[in-house]
Amino acid sequence: MGSASVRRVERSLAAQFKAEPPSLHATGEVCGGLHWAALEWLERTVQPGWATIETGAGLSTLVLASRGAVHEAVTPSQDEADRIRVEAERLRISLEHVRFRIGSSHEELPRWEQRHDFGKRILLSWKATPQSARAVEGALPFLTKANAVRVCVANPRSENEGEGERSLERLATYLMRHGVTVEQTITRESWEGPERMIISEIEGFSADMLVMGAYEGAQLAEDIFNGVTPTVVRDSNVPILLAH
Repeated sequence: MGSASVRRVERSLAAQFKAEPPSLHATGEVCGGLHWAALEWLERTVQPGWATIETGAGLSTLVLASRGAVHEAVTPSQDEADRIRVEAERLRISLEHVRFRIGSSHEELPRWEQRHDFGKRILLSWKATPQSARAVEGALPFLTKANAVRVCVANPRSENEGEGERSLERLATYLMRHGVTVEQTITRESWEGPERMIISEIEGFSADMLVMGAYEGAQLAEDIFNGVTPTVVRDSNVPILLAH
């Protein structure tokens, strides 16, 4: 009988973390709110040399470093950054291109040294979800410096679900009170799917930055990370601020 050969298949880093999660946060949380599907998506999608920034740090920081991203992580905790460094050394992940900014996001983001000249014309893709609300809050340092901001809502839901005319007026008022110049709010039904409308609006508005919520909840992450979000990331050609 011939001898059988066995090929060893290496686990992905996300799969390794899921099986044996390291403790990186003082609260004891494993993912710090980041769903496993999002972590797996980052590992599949991010390419070496991509410029990335995140508010918060943890497993995603290690995944981005392992993919060769030129990365910045904003965290209020020096201890958290130190725990990530220890774990990176254990896993032999280079942090050569990772920079930790210690402080709150609303203090650190305005001081961020942008690597590219973007953010003059920002498209805000809005859904009445906590993720979109966090995206707006996180993007305020960029939105306030933009020359023009357009809000777009693909396949808007009802007023009761926070996407009617009055709700969008309240969003525009909130932005303007923070000094954001809102040029226009666009609502449109799209049989092709929201990702096509978002990409179309980027081109039509000549946007040089996109702000959007990345997904709508942990239970839907598997579907959405194989749908709207990766399509927009793949097919658009502007920097994207995503919030989960």
